Amino acid sequence: MRDVSEESFNDMKLRHLNALDKALKEDRINPEHYKKGIETIDYIKAKLTKQEYMGFLKGNIIKYISRAKYKGAEWDDYRKALWYANALIEYGDEKEVKE
Repeated sequence: MRDVSEESFNDMKLRHLNALDKALKEDRINPEHYKKGIETIDYIKAKLTKQEYMGFLKGNIIKYISRAKYKGAEWDDYRKALWYANALIEYGDEKEVKE
């Protein structure tokens, strides 16, 4: 077994703390790489009919809830499902879409 010096242990601790700090500050639902140019969700919204877009949102809610406990980031998937649910509600209110 390798002997870990006090300095290397502190370096390792600092590296992990910095990574944790960065992860806590990141928007895990809508990260920076989604914000370059037009966001994909906006492009999809522009290309689909009202009913198709609402179906897309509903499908994503189902997807994230269904797979949450299997990916290792369960609460992130619940947050994503909630994001899509809020988008569906806002879009439905905004467009007054009738089924």
